[in-house]
Amino acid sequence: MKGKRRTPLLNQKGFTLTELLAVIIIIGVLAMIAIPKYMSVVSKSKVAEFKPILRQLYTLEQSHFDEYGKYTSDLETLSFDVPKSEFFDYSIECDTLHFTAKAVCKGNIKNSKGDLLNGEWVGITEKEDRVGSDKLKKFAGW
Repeated sequence: MKGKRRTPLLNQKGFTLTELLAVIIIIGVLAMIAIPKYMSVVSKSKVAEFKPILRQLYTLEQSHFDEYGKYTSDLETLSFDVPKSEFFDYSIECDTLHFTAKAVCKGNIKNSKGDLLNGEWVGITEKEDRVGSDKLKKFAGW
């Protein structure tokens, strides 16, 4: 009787340790690139909240001025319901001939550099000038 023939190990399927390490490294590099980009997009979406609200306040103030000849800081007089916001507090500072509708950042929003934007503000004036702190204006494109 002849000895049994052994099947060669060449038919075994699977990954080598080197191949697995290469895949892990590639996934790590992609994650290092994608996660900061994702966080930046999330922050920009949070910041975008104030734009339509400030434009609405601007329109309401102009309508109030056209009707009464003066601006008001009372949001109820403007029939404006302040939206419940996790990220901004809204207010109006004014005298009879000038106003600034403001949005002050209160949420934990970070800009592209990782700086926290709490306390930063943006606003719009009666002349439709966009004002505010440089960090938030630049990050929001205001």
